[in-house]
Amino acid sequence: MDSDTATVLVVDDETHVSDTCCEYLDDQHDVISATSGEEALEKLDRTIDVVLLDRRVPRMAGDEVAMRIQRRNVNPKIIVVTAVNPDLDLLHLEFSEYLVKPVSRAEMTDAVDRMIAQAELEAQLQRMLQLASKLSVLEDKLDLDELEKSEQHERLTAEFRDCKQALTSFEEQQDYYSEAVLSKLGGALEGDGRT
Repeated sequence: MDSDTATVLVVDDETHVSDTCCEYLDDQHDVISATSGEEALEKLDRTIDVVLLDRRVPRMAGDEVAMRIQRRNVNPKIIVVTAVNPDLDLLHLEFSEYLVKPVSRAEMTDAVDRMIAQAELEAQLQRMLQLASKLSVLEDKLDLDELEKSEQHERLTAEFRDCKQALTSFEEQQDYYSEAVLSKLGGALEGDGRT
């Protein structure tokens, strides 16, 4: 996902709310809208990075839309934007952020930007963990002489260190969302991929 070209799907049956969301976001992102849950699912594909979802949309409740999004092989960040005050019923709902209407331009753009940053961080973490796994297997199965002669191992190690440095830099720049994701890694950032 490129933060300059993220695609946001706005799902709200109130035209003025949908138009306002589009106005808030379309100077930085590609924005499309849907007025029902069914229409949202029809428009949903891998190009959608963030979904702004009202919990009360016709023909299929926003909660059901969120659950169906989670079942698909797409992974947009879901921001619930609704007049429904949060309650314990939202514990079963999969979402990344919950905003209660009315929502200001700053609140909405900040939330979308955080979701984009979170998705980028998750992709970087996934790549780093893949590299760490490959390096671990190679270092466990090959002797030191073979590893030192291997250009592929050298490239993997360099890429791992680059990922680690990028994540460390990213961590220093981001807010609590990134910190929470990075804390889940535990000691993975402590080593350099070598056993």
